[in-house]
Order: sequence, then C-alpha cells, then structure tokens
Amino acid sequence: MKKKLLLGGSVVSFICSILLLIYFLYDFFNPHFMLNEIESIIFLCLSSLFFYLGNLALNKYQEKIKPLKMTLIYILFLYILLLMELTIFDFRRGFHLEFILTNKEALKSYMATSVRLTPLATTLNFIRLLLEARISVNIFMYNVLGNIVCLMPFAVILPLLFKKQNKPIVFILTIILISLGIELTQFITASGTLDIDDIILNSLGAFICYMFFKIPSIKKLVQNIFGIAKNKINKKDILTYGLIIIGLIILFVILVWGVNYFKSKEFKGYEIDFVDEAKTCKEGLEKFYEDSKYIYYFDCYKSDAVYIMFNGNDKFLLKDFLNDGLNYEYKLNDIYTLLKNTNIGI
Repeated sequence: MKKKLLLGGSVVSFICSILLLIYFLYDFFNPHFMLNEIESIIFLCLSSLFFYLGNLALNKYQEKIKPLKMTLIYILFLYILLLMELTIFDFRRGFHLEFILTNKEALKSYMATSVRLTPLATTLNFIRLLLEARISVNIFMYNVLGNIVCLMPFAVILPLLFKKQNKPIVFILTIILISLGIELTQFITASGTLDIDDIILNSLGAFICYMFFKIPSIKKLVQNIFGIAKNKINKKDILTYGLIIIGLIILFVILVWGVNYFKSKEFKGYEIDFVDEAKTCKEGLEKFYEDSKYIYYFDCYKSDAVYIMFNGNDKFLLKDFLNDGLNYEYKLNDIYTLLKNTNIGI
C-alpha cells in the first residue's frame, strides 16, 4: 500500500510540474497572455518543487538512495528559461530591433547610448536618483538588487552538478562569461543595453551566494537535500544561519515598506507639470512606454530628460513613473493630453 502511494504521489507530482511548465511556456511565446515577473518566478519555483517531490517519492518507491541530479538538471533548465524571459525574450518590453535596423539615425543613437563601459557609473546614478526621490524604491530594486540576485541560483546548482565548479576561480569565470553572454545578446537583439555594471553586480551576487553555500553546515544540508551525500548536520549552525537570513529579509521588507509608505501619495488633487531637460535632441522615434493598446513614442531620443512634477515639488523621470506608478493614482489619457498640450512631443 505504501509503495503504491509513493508511486501515485510521484506520478501526480511529475504531472503537476509539467503542467506548470506548459503554462509558463504558453505565456513565454504568447505576448497577449502574460504573467508578470513575480508570477513567472512563482510558477517555475512550484514546477521545480513538484519535480523534486516526484523524484524523491520515486527514489523511495524504488528503495534506492540516488542523487537527485535529474531534479538539478530540470531546475537548471527552468532557471535558464526564466533568465531568457526576463533579460532577452521579454515580450512585455517589446522588440524594436527592426525599427533600429531600418532607421540610420536610430541605429546611430542606439550604438551611442546602449554601451556603458564605465564601472559603477550606472549603479551610482541609480543611488543618486533614489536619494533625490526621482525614482522609486521598486525601480532601484529591479535594476540594482535585481542584478545582484540574478545569477545567485547558479551558486547552488553548478557546484552540485559539476565538480570543477567547486573551485572559486572556475566558478567566478563561468559567471562572468554567462553574464557577458547575456549582455551581448541583449545588445545584439536590441532588447537591452550592454552595461559593465550588470556584469559586476551579477558576479558579485553570485560569488557572495557561492561563498555562503561553502559554509560546511550549509553545504552538508544542501547535499543531503539533493541526495549527493548523507552528512551529519550541526542543527545549531543551521538554525543560526536560518535566523540570520530571516532577520535580514524582515529588515529589508520593513525598510522597503517604510520608504514606500512615506513616499506614498495620491495623484488626485495634485497639479502636475512636465519638464523637458533635453539640451540636444537626436532624430528618430523613441519608445518610452507601452500598454496593452498603444506604444508611446517621443519624436526624438530624450526619454532620460523628460520629467513629471507634482505641485512643483516631487519630480520623477516620466518613463519610470509610467512603468512603476510610484504610488500615485493617475490616468494615462490625462498625462497623454497634458504632454501634447505642453509641446514636449509625443
């Protein structure tokens, strides 16, 4: 009876895992049926969990203790899919490669603005904009903290699958090459910029995570979870590290919530103005916002110089405001009308 339950549980878990993957793939290739970034992560985490449970139950059914390497390979496959969706093939952002290749001015401008090779320049700029309240905490988290955690899962998966990845130098070189590959692909496909800061932050985050999982008690726990080895674990160490991680997460959530709370305002009842600080204006349409119905363009390249201002005080970069909301209530039609009336060009 017990063996039948194990086999049945294994089959059900594998089916659930595959169904979640199919749903994600359907969303991946269908721009009109979209999961947001968080939903995509949740779906793939659940798919990984069901696959792990199915593999674990199958091992117990066969009465064999085998490393769950198939689970690790499956998780690696899902993780690569997620990276592709979030960095290269994100249909939410839309591709404008065809427009760039058929417009000489657009191509020239793209080549000039989409390669950033000054170390930490982009990161320091995001920090400055955050301190000046010109971008939201969410924008900062997505662009800075998001790059730090982006490749962290490799720090767990690669050393368990490949022995050579247990050497720090080999691992960090692998991460640099992966990050560089993503950046180059984004640049070539016009789905993002080639930014040295992304490579630095990706590598830093992955290496910190790699060293954390090198801690003996943590390493032994992970090996036990995936059946790589059967180690005796110091439970006090695991509890200590677990509490530290939980404490840091709680502190981070409180910090983000607090900043968002104090910056929270309503659009209603506020006067808004637009500021165009573009000193030069390169010819060519530039997309600065897209919704389910329309794509909005400036008549030249200046999205980093057009701001929305509330009551002559709070000032936000317009493209960030529209993509994030910044806790204001607003109607896109009202903003569109005001933009046209101020002759900013849209």
